[in-house]
Amino acid sequence: MKKAQTHLFFIAVVLLWSMPRADDNYYLWSTYRDITLNTTATGVSISADHINFPLLIRLTPADSFVFNNARSNGEDIRFAKFNFIDTHFPYQIEYWDKTSMQASIWVLIDTVKKETQLPLARMYWGKTDAADSSQGAAVFDASANQGFFQAVWHMNDSTGDTLRDATLNRYKGIPEDFFHLGAPRNTQGIIGFGKVFADSGAYYDIIHSNPGKLNFDTSAAYSISAWINMESFGAPRYFISKSQYNLYASPSGNLAFSEIGKGALNSNNRKYVQNGDSLVNGIKGQWRHVVAVHKPGPQTAMSLYVDGVLASDVVLANAANIRTTAYNLVLGRKPDANIGWFIGDMDEVRMENIARGPDWIKLCYETQKNNSSIVVLGDPSTVIAPITLDYPKDTLVLKTGSAMDSIVPVVDGIVDSFAIEPTLPDGLSFSTSNGSISGTPQVETALTQYVVTAMNQGGVAKDTIEILVNVAPTIVAQPDSVNRWERVKSHGVLFSVQAAGTAPLKFVWSRNGDTIPSTDKDTLTLDTIRRKDDGAVFVCSVTNVAGSAQSAACTLHVVAAAFDVKNDSGIDTLTAVFTDSSTGNSAASPWKRTWYFGDGDSSHAVDTVHFY
Repeated sequence: MKKAQTHLFFIAVVLLWSMPRADDNYYLWSTYRDITLNTTATGVSISADHINFPLLIRLTPADSFVFNNARSNGEDIRFAKFNFIDTHFPYQIEYWDKTSMQASIWVLIDTVKKETQLPLARMYWGKTDAADSSQGAAVFDASANQGFFQAVWHMNDSTGDTLRDATLNRYKGIPEDFFHLGAPRNTQGIIGFGKVFADSGAYYDIIHSNPGKLNFDTSAAYSISAWINMESFGAPRYFISKSQYNLYASPSGNLAFSEIGKGALNSNNRKYVQNGDSLVNGIKGQWRHVVAVHKPGPQTAMSLYVDGVLASDVVLANAANIRTTAYNLVLGRKPDANIGWFIGDMDEVRMENIARGPDWIKLCYETQKNNSSIVVLGDPSTVIAPITLDYPKDTLVLKTGSAMDSIVPVVDGIVDSFAIEPTLPDGLSFSTSNGSISGTPQVETALTQYVVTAMNQGGVAKDTIEILVNVAPTIVAQPDSVNRWERVKSHGVLFSVQAAGTAPLKFVWSRNGDTIPSTDKDTLTLDTIRRKDDGAVFVCSVTNVAGSAQSAACTLHVVAAAFDVKNDSGIDTLTAVFTDSSTGNSAASPWKRTWYFGDGDSSHAVDTVHFY
């Protein structure tokens, strides 16, 4: 049985939906195992670290515990960086057969480190409601900053179906049967299914590839690779060809790489360079991994690798850039003539716009070959989920600027890490190692419920805790001292204060230290001023649930009147009449008149009438 791959070819929205989601919490998966790649001298020795490497993971009947506990088609399979559960690795399930317990899975490893046998990834399964996240385009990225993969054909499509490209470039291969002897059909490949080209005339036409990204020219860096199992020699056998570049076998079965534009002219007046007959023969009936590398520079290097080893290379002077768009890429024959039919099996064909180096090629061969021992899958580990999680308080009432007492939960079970949602208020910190909450809150926060999760590979336990952060009162505008004329009813005194803090705020005014009843306002009004009020000191205290604040003291200064003025009408006009004491009549002008009132207006100091 082959795992359905149709989800690889939906529109971009569906592609993104099916990729591993960053918010997937792999702690909810019940079982995991570690994955180790041996890059020491006892494994596949490499001289440098390599990034974004598609690693093949094979499952066999020895991994029955995976097939017995995973979903039927592996929908709940996931991968993450070892010891970094939130660093999710994209993956593609190429082949999954629950009945025979066989699977082939590609995992994009962020970094393969040199000279190490430490685990580099972790595989998860055992979540019955997990959606399928297998996505080839995420593993075989076509962008230059990621993967350089321009086309990847796993050759696992059903007989007669279009050959599907795992990259977003979507180069399709149409099965053809030139002599009506049968198109390529399914066979057991080196990795899951492959294709058998059983008779002359069977090939795949990669449509719409005559121009575009597969039209590598003589100045381009590129690599071409495939697994082949040759069944017939006696004539040139082209397994990857675009006319301007060719990967093929000579009549004697030796493997070769040629390109138009370099080397001597042949009888057809076309320029070729051939890496000579490979020192490694394409032995009939054996799978061989063949890689052709074209590396431009001051001189062009063309190299041919067989089974991870450099078989032949040549360095040539650069020639004029020759590029043809006349032919599509073809798998199984030359595109410009009905010759060079490939007879045998083919699997995992890749086209890359980068000149791969020896380490990368060796890693591909050693990790993809049958019975590879350098990829080691650890024993499964199943952990019982935490049973309970409890905080000693359900609600924390805090105030800004005051350090809280750290609060630590009690957990029944083993916990790998803790998480909290939503984010705590500024100034508070949460420990992912023990779930403690501590710190000094800095901002007012309404009563909010937080969900704390204790996690391990077996599952989770949760608890909720409420946090309220109040702000103690502060005085933002102080009351002012006042000068007033005594007994002027219409010009009483108004003291005011402005305060900030968590509502509600309570205001209490005091006079000379004694509380004034019924003054729960931010203002204090005195209607009538007497001489005895002179020098009185007033203070306002502001309180709320988080604390209190006291205003600065303000003083009332009362100035004694020079004569009595009666103003019962409430009009803000005072009139003084001056009389001559000897006659009793109104005094003759001019008399000097000076008004002393608390408004400080002296502009009309000599007028009979003063307005204020």
